[in-house]
Amino acid sequence: MGRRFFSVFTTLFLVISQAAFGQKPQAIKDPQALAIAQQALAAMDRVQGRITYQDSVGEGTLVLNGPQPVSIPVTLRTKGTRQVRVELQGAPGSTVRVLNSGRAVVQSPDGSRRKLILNNTLAERVTHIPAFSILAESDDPSVNVEYGGAFAISVTAGVVPSVNAEKLSFSAVSSDAADFGSFREITRNSVYVDKVTGMALKIEHTNYSENNPSFKTKVETYFSDYRDVQGILVPFRQTTYYDGKLESDLWLKSVTFNVGLSDTEFALPE
Repeated sequence: MGRRFFSVFTTLFLVISQAAFGQKPQAIKDPQALAIAQQALAAMDRVQGRITYQDSVGEGTLVLNGPQPVSIPVTLRTKGTRQVRVELQGAPGSTVRVLNSGRAVVQSPDGSRRKLILNNTLAERVTHIPAFSILAESDDPSVNVEYGGAFAISVTAGVVPSVNAEKLSFSAVSSDAADFGSFREITRNSVYVDKVTGMALKIEHTNYSENNPSFKTKVETYFSDYRDVQGILVPFRQTTYYDGKLESDLWLKSVTFNVGLSDTEFALPE
């Protein structure tokens, strides 16, 4: 499965083992990054909905890029920040992807199931609602928070050219000093925050090939068309690029919070 994939399992085991003996791994908490993260959360969560947030349901359309773009109805269900269920209604039937606490499984229309590698899922959160993304876990002792500098966001996806943004990097904490750097790199998610409005402009991460984890792709998801949903600002358009090439457009039609979803909806298919 590759040395890096094995390293994730090894480090995860060490983290769990040390926690069992009462040893707390030390996270990197950059004060400047923490302050920007809190400002961003305040800008996107006007009513402190994170306090009462339990779950959400979003409906929309996913447009896959290609010579002939394909539009697919999509339903996104979330619970907390680490449980996400995505249902794509294609011609052959429903494809379901379930993420639960760092592990994910895809179930195809024919009923077959495929477990996804931890490199891509260990640090994955609710990405399509930035207020409940990795930003919301900036105070978590198991999450590193680092300042990545100032940038001018000048790519399309509804973002005004040359928006001044600040980069925040989040990653999972490793308790193994020898593996700290590689583990942090594998789990890194970077959020670019508008310096003026505090809104999340994009989230960036690395995707590792399921068949060959040494092959990596840079994934950038841009957020635009923010709308107020029960006091929480949600981007109703989300455009994703793989290594700079347009991969997909997600157009949300509706988002509803606290509908009472069951834990069983996020059980990983076995």
